[in-house]
Amino acid sequence: MILSDSPTKSFAATVLTFRDIVLLRRGPEDLPASWALLLLTIAGQVVVALLIGAVLPPLPAKAATPDHSLAMLLIDLLVMLLWGWGILRMAEKPERYLQMMTAIFGCQLVLQPLVAPAAWAVGFYGTESPWSLPAAVLGVWALVVLARVLRAATEWAMFSCVFLVFGQVVLTYLVAIAVFPDFLKPP
Repeated sequence: MILSDSPTKSFAATVLTFRDIVLLRRGPEDLPASWALLLLTIAGQVVVALLIGAVLPPLPAKAATPDHSLAMLLIDLLVMLLWGWGILRMAEKPERYLQMMTAIFGCQLVLQPLVAPAAWAVGFYGTESPWSLPAAVLGVWALVVLARVLRAATEWAMFSCVFLVFGQVVLTYLVAIAVFPDFLKPP
C-alpha cells in the first residue's frame, strides 16, 4: 500500500508511483483515493509551473502581448477537473475521480519539467531547431500517458481516450480564447 505511518515514506512512495505511471508500469488504481493527495498534487503542479515560468524568459513573439499565464494555469486546472468529472460520469465510474485526477496531475507534475523547457526551446529557436524532435517525443509521450490513465479509469478503448485527451486540450484553448480574445493574436 502507498500510505504508511511515515509521511516521508508516503510522499516518496507516491512520487515513485507517479514516476511509474509515467513509465507505463502502474496505473491510477495504484494511488489512494484522497482529496488531500489530489489537492497537494494540484498545488505541486502550480508551484512547478510558476517556477518554470519564472526561470524561462518570455518568448520574443509573446513579449508584446499581454501575459495571461496565471489565468491560463487556472483555466487549465478548472477545465481539467471538470473534464475528468464529465468523462467519469459518462463512463458511469464517478468513484474513480480522485485516483484518475491525482494520476493525471501527478503525471503532469513529473512530465512538466521536461516538456515545458523543450516546448519553450522550440518556440524560441523555431520549429527547425534540434529541439523539435525532443519536444515532439515528449508531447507524444505525455499524450500516451494521459490516455492510458484515462483508459484505466474508464475502461474505454485507447483510441477513444487519445481523442478525449486531445479534446481536453482543445476545450482548454477554446475557453482561453473566450476569456481572452487576444490570446491567439500575433504580436
